[in-house]
Amino acid sequence: MAVERQLIIGNIKKVKVKEYLLKELDRAGIGDIDIQRTPMGTRVIVYAERPGIVIGKSGLTIRNLTETLKNEYGLEDPQIEVANLEVPELNAQVMAKSIASSLERGYHFRRAAYSALRSIMNAGAIGAQITISGKLTGERSRMEKFVDGYIKHCGEPAERLVLKGFAEAAPKLGRIGVKVKILPPGAVLPDDIKIVSDSEKPGEAVVAEPAEKEPETPKAVETAGEEDILEKPAKEVLKAIKGMDEKTLKGLLAKEKKNKKRKTVIEGIEKQLSKG
Repeated sequence: MAVERQLIIGNIKKVKVKEYLLKELDRAGIGDIDIQRTPMGTRVIVYAERPGIVIGKSGLTIRNLTETLKNEYGLEDPQIEVANLEVPELNAQVMAKSIASSLERGYHFRRAAYSALRSIMNAGAIGAQITISGKLTGERSRMEKFVDGYIKHCGEPAERLVLKGFAEAAPKLGRIGVKVKILPPGAVLPDDIKIVSDSEKPGEAVVAEPAEKEPETPKAVETAGEEDILEKPAKEVLKAIKGMDEKTLKGLLAKEKKNKKRKTVIEGIEKQLSKG
């Protein structure tokens, strides 16, 4: 048998297995079913909102499912594992099934859709879209869309990032289809641009700014030369001249006027001289 035909047959078998499990475990809130072939057999992972229903009393349900998958669907040594859905509101399939169940119980479609949309957004989703189509309020079929947040509709991000779910409701008027799309939190879109400053670039050490030095005491300033004092910033010079003798202050004033001409320093020295 050709490889292509083997792949087609294998995928058809997977679809049939998923349809069977979804039907049998309808009350468990199935979010997804992952089927993997391993050297030990076939691994079937069921993500459920209520795992206890999948397992059954003393594991009876899961044993019956395993026997059915082996005998009727031809899976090699099937091993069913159950995983809990941590946040069911962020699973598109669970929310689609929840809306369909509400419609079958007689809820108005707007109330069911807005309630689900609010739950999805409160769970932290970036965006969501709910599409309900069918005989909603009368004999004529129509479609209604409910959107909140930001959602991608086309391109590679829509295929890779957006979660999709579909379910059908069967009220008296006729079947109603429910489609749910969710852009989950943490999804990185190609057009998300973050400007990084030089200090935040990866691989570069951030150099901490040196702490301000404590001003020198008058005793230490006297030992330093006049040139050293005038080379300091104006703020430090004004602190350093306090307590100096009149002769030193006049010398500093003359040099500052001649060389740097910093107005604040000149005024500060003159003020200190007038105090003396």
